[in-house]
Amino acid sequence: MRILSIEDNKEYQVLIYSSLKDKYTIDFSENLYDFDTKIKSTAYGCVLIDLFLPDGSGFEAYNIAIKHFGQNEIPIIFLSSDNNPKNIIEVLNLGADDFIFKSINSDELSARIHSNINKFYKRNNILTQYFNENIEIDLANSKIYITDENKKQNIGLTPIEFKIFLCLFKKMGIIQSREEIIRNIWGENYFIHNRIVDKHISSLRNKLSPYMQNIRTISGYGYKYEEKVTTTKKSSNEN
Repeated sequence: MRILSIEDNKEYQVLIYSSLKDKYTIDFSENLYDFDTKIKSTAYGCVLIDLFLPDGSGFEAYNIAIKHFGQNEIPIIFLSSDNNPKNIIEVLNLGADDFIFKSINSDELSARIHSNINKFYKRNNILTQYFNENIEIDLANSKIYITDENKKQNIGLTPIEFKIFLCLFKKMGIIQSREEIIRNIWGENYFIHNRIVDKHISSLRNKLSPYMQNIRTISGYGYKYEEKVTTTKKSSNEN
């Protein structure tokens, strides 16, 4: 799993890296701009947020993460040298998974973060490691595998394609409009043209081949995911 930590203090970067390097791949951002850029370009399984940043606050970083991933879609853990109860309560009320003081040692930091990640993905175990005979979803590592002619392969989705797949998969059989997909993937404040969604869906389908028809187009409405595609006669709105 790849973790993104927004932390501008080099000493604490060393602590975080040395604590987690045996289990995870760690990327660091030192400011909100770089944090936002990396979140949009790379698939992460966990985010670590420092409360005090050179160009803003950890609360702003949290909002960036939620805007991109959605609420409760990824474990988000705050790390801070601050022990103000007001900040701790505010962080936990936001929905963060934990608030960890930076003064702890390397072993305890590793154990706390690993425990939080495990608990988060166990709560979501229907998607943590889902598979049938054809498609396997590894949520913890943001990968999807398909099996064709007894050969299993990672289909190499982009972060956006992976999020769209999960958005449809988690509501299997339910039609989702393009507007709903945009809100779930990009957030309320982004203007994304519907054709961008169609372009990502087209690319996703191509990578899912020969199971591309599991993502169905409902003409005039949007898309839905069906695990098993039947050969029964289609309605006039469905293709």
